[in-house]
Amino acid sequence: MAEDKMSDDKNSQSALIGQLREHFQSKNAPRIKAVLAQLCDELLQNVGKPKLEEAAVVVEMLIEEYSTRPRMLASLANLKFTKYNLSIHSVNVMTLTLCFCLYVKYHPQAAKTMGVAAILHDVGKTQIDPNILNCDRRLTDEEFEMFKTHTVLGANMLRKSDFKENILPMVALEHHEKLDGSGYPNGIHNVSMAGQIIGLADSFEEMTINGRPYRKVIDPFDSLSILRRETEAGKYSKTLFRRFAYSIAD
Repeated sequence: MAEDKMSDDKNSQSALIGQLREHFQSKNAPRIKAVLAQLCDELLQNVGKPKLEEAAVVVEMLIEEYSTRPRMLASLANLKFTKYNLSIHSVNVMTLTLCFCLYVKYHPQAAKTMGVAAILHDVGKTQIDPNILNCDRRLTDEEFEMFKTHTVLGANMLRKSDFKENILPMVALEHHEKLDGSGYPNGIHNVSMAGQIIGLADSFEEMTINGRPYRKVIDPFDSLSILRRETEAGKYSKTLFRRFAYSIAD
């Protein structure tokens, strides 16, 4: 039974990767994003080594496809879907992260690792009460404390995944940390570069894509202005913020 399930999963993923290649050829951006979201959804449901390796293959395909036109990745993030969920958010953050990596000319292997880390930065949310994640009002202090545990939960899940890249649990743990110590879960000052980059992508995506009943979507220019003020206040590296802003500029 277990072998049959693994075989079915592998066949499903192979079919989806085949679809992704077809949509690359036709340059069908909505379908590309839909397939990415489905692949991401399957990965978030089962963070094991085989699916992590599959995610690495998909990110490598994206790097090869968009290396000469990285701004097209940002346009993928801007594509709106009727149903916004964790998988869509993760795909958006991954595409924004790859925009940065291609802009600063990261080595393809480093960019691939960053892409996988971005997909999984919020994997700990799969362990959080959906009523908290999907709440249509501001969270209470108690609920927010529970929400913040997604960072630690995600890091622990990825440490147990047998995937060799240490950057994955580090990003899951650090993407809400800030250089001035105002972030969570640990209020550290020495935030890794990867944690800052994916933290910037995560914050930008939340402001520009993920509207809530109590919080309207903010346009990209104003969102970058907010992040610039936070950078000037010491929350992010000025160099990283400047490069991030240029990487997604039209």
